[in-house]
Amino acid sequence: MATPSKIGKRPMQEDSLDENSPSAKRRKVSSSQVEGEDNSRHIAALILARGGSKGIPLKNIKILAGVPLIGWVIRAAQDSGVFDSVWVSTDHDEIEKVAKAWGAKVHRRSPEVSKDSSSSLEAIQEFSRKYPDVDIICNIQATSPCLHPHHLEKALKLMTEQGCDSVFSVVRRHHFRWEEVKEEKPAFGTALEDHLKNTSREIALPIEACVMMLLQTGMQEKDLFCRAAEADKLKELKTFLDRHSSTSQLEFYSDPHTVAGALKSYLRELPEPLMTYQLCEEWIGALNCVDSNESLREVCEKLPKPNKNNFRYLVKFLAKLALKSDINKISDVLGPNLLWAKKEGSHAEISVHVVSIIKLMIKNSSLIFPEDVDFNVSGMFSMPGSIDTRHPVSQGSFDSDTPREHSNTIQELESTVNTARKQPTPVKYVCYPGSKNISGVDSDDSGFCSKDGSIDTRHPVSQGSFDSDTPREHSNTIQELESTVNTARKQPTPVKYVCYPGSKNISGDLCTKPLNLNPACRPRRQDWDGELCENGSFYFATKELIAKGLLQGGKIRYCEMDPEHSVDIDVDIDWPVAEQRVLRFGYFGKDKPEVVKLLLCNVSGCLTDGQIYISANGEDMVSINIRDQAGIDMLKKEGVKVILIEQNPRTKPLADKISQRMRCPILLDVDDKLKEVKKLMEEDGLEWKEVAYLGNDEPDVECLNLAGLSAVPLDAPVVALNAAKYSCHCAAGRGAVREFAEHILLLKKKAKSQMEQDRIGRDTF
Repeated sequence: MATPSKIGKRPMQEDSLDENSPSAKRRKVSSSQVEGEDNSRHIAALILARGGSKGIPLKNIKILAGVPLIGWVIRAAQDSGVFDSVWVSTDHDEIEKVAKAWGAKVHRRSPEVSKDSSSSLEAIQEFSRKYPDVDIICNIQATSPCLHPHHLEKALKLMTEQGCDSVFSVVRRHHFRWEEVKEEKPAFGTALEDHLKNTSREIALPIEACVMMLLQTGMQEKDLFCRAAEADKLKELKTFLDRHSSTSQLEFYSDPHTVAGALKSYLRELPEPLMTYQLCEEWIGALNCVDSNESLREVCEKLPKPNKNNFRYLVKFLAKLALKSDINKISDVLGPNLLWAKKEGSHAEISVHVVSIIKLMIKNSSLIFPEDVDFNVSGMFSMPGSIDTRHPVSQGSFDSDTPREHSNTIQELESTVNTARKQPTPVKYVCYPGSKNISGVDSDDSGFCSKDGSIDTRHPVSQGSFDSDTPREHSNTIQELESTVNTARKQPTPVKYVCYPGSKNISGDLCTKPLNLNPACRPRRQDWDGELCENGSFYFATKELIAKGLLQGGKIRYCEMDPEHSVDIDVDIDWPVAEQRVLRFGYFGKDKPEVVKLLLCNVSGCLTDGQIYISANGEDMVSINIRDQAGIDMLKKEGVKVILIEQNPRTKPLADKISQRMRCPILLDVDDKLKEVKKLMEEDGLEWKEVAYLGNDEPDVECLNLAGLSAVPLDAPVVALNAAKYSCHCAAGRGAVREFAEHILLLKKKAKSQMEQDRIGRDTF
């Protein structure tokens, strides 16, 4: 009787990539019906399985639902029949052994692409260079245990029938996404590079904010940077710049010495000076060169990019300030805050040189830094001469599409209406010169609106000016206010402040914004198609595309997978969830598990823990777990015949007692297990796919390989573990039989449920 190959495992494929290899022929036979496919191209599956995974050590071969993790995707790739070869790329010996046991070929990746910092693309490119005969590579993620063969077949059709250069897997998600608000970290005392990274800025916030304020009100100030700031004000400003407090920045505009003090303090509190310790000697050496300007410029180019940008920004500002201030005083005060000695005792000597360097840099800034600098580089601040005291811009800015008007919320308007009803005289609103009133009417230069809407000529005022005795107010009647409220309710959004990511709004609160929805019109799930997101299960790409450093490019298509087949395994808490998902939606091979009719189980090392207890009078004794007995009863109840096998000699009374206790027959002194199992199968007219086998050692390997379902206990040796299709979590004599029985029944239930679904037909719903 012919014996079919093991479920999910194939014989080791030849190392050759020749078109006449058995793997190539298998692919051609299964895919020859696909119209338009170029059968001359070699298509390979490549599973990356590095041994240095950090979240879950050696997770690629960790047992998931009885199967090594990479075993699930190897089985799906092989049974798809679309690949000429299936490979595992690894740097680990144990992963290589498991991969070969599951019928995959192994590419030993080099140490250069096995680092924590190495990308998947680098490993794929290395494989492609070593095997140039491979035309299309499908990178399958090892952590996709719910992948099915039909997913890969569908994706390859897109490559072959539609001429795509790349195809990747996606899953549909119905998640509302919001912009992340990162936790604020203090600016003062934080390394420059860290601060810029945390705030996504080019120029440090304290530097830009202080410069912008000084450009407004400090350019004419005498002895700027020389006079000490008041301690309380300096602390308040530093807190504002450090914590983004809700305090308005405007109060500091009138005190440039406090602003200058904050700038000096920020520079001095940097963990490393802006001009860096490393270049200290080169700065001093450049000062003594014949062409000092060129030498200083060369040293500037050696600064780290963040330091260079901020140093250039600051020097350009100081050059602008020096046009109206004493350059010597500026250099004397700021120089020691830009570079100081790393060791104590050398500060005085270094300071003398730094002062000269800064003076020369300021004087020749246009030569050393010829490019112009936009001081308002972030766009968060008002430019000189444009301070608007009504709208502090330090804590946000207006949307570019929103006119800068005096805005009142609906709640404020309703409150005004209620107040107006209680007042004997109409409530009046103050209009800013040249702006519109709350009803949207331009301020009239001839007077005010009267109660009935006519012009009141008793108080004429000029356009854009105020009467010295008459406040410029625009009177609104209660009816007009109510009309305004009703109009405001119909507007989709009120005029509002727009916050920069991670900044604070005008009230000082951290703000966020939606990325894929309008909160005012939040859709129901059934009314929204959702979004397609990469799930990383697989990526098909041509070798030409991979050579260019791309996995997605050229003519691109996606292959959508159902959500139940998309599993993420990154950390240990993902494992039990993935295991339950796999048991329900995983791919268990081509053969139907519900045909299992016979279970053969070893007594020693499976039903028992393998130990023999000897009593005082010389009788042999063994221990049997009551859970294992219950598992055998469960199988028998579902019509599965159970036979126990014992290779080691046992006394007949003990064997009879075990058989009586377990209520199933036992075969004693079985030397050739394969021969005995074949004899039983012939007697009952069974095939290997109808047999389940629970073994534990080398004599069981052949039966484990041939059986439709096979398993070993947790403590089985490696030789048996590699041959089994399922690895129990329980040890021998500790519930392994019960666990395997539950696994068999679960697969039977899963298959029967699928058959019921197929008979019903989903298209009838």
